[in-house]
Amino acid sequence: MQQLDYKYATPNQTGNKPYDPKTMLNLYLYRYLHKIRSNRKLQAQTTKNLEVIWLLDELQPDDKTIANFRTNNSDTLQTFRNFTLLLNN
Repeated sequence: MQQLDYKYATPNQTGNKPYDPKTMLNLYLYRYLHKIRSNRKLQAQTTKNLEVIWLLDELQPDDKTIANFRTNNSDTLQTFRNFTLLLNN
């Protein structure tokens, strides 16, 4: 994840550890595949949808954490979007 330039791939020594970018990427992929646009709707899925609970290993990021992941890694996620568009053509 460090080589792909994801933010917070290496946690600091102090303070709470951030969510692993791999976990957040799993959630982003779920969002993309199920066409969920709202961070709050996606956050609700982390507590009631067994598929998402299993995918995230029972972690429950809030909507602000999901939004921050998208903001902090927008360049890398844009590369992912471009790749999927190429696959569709």
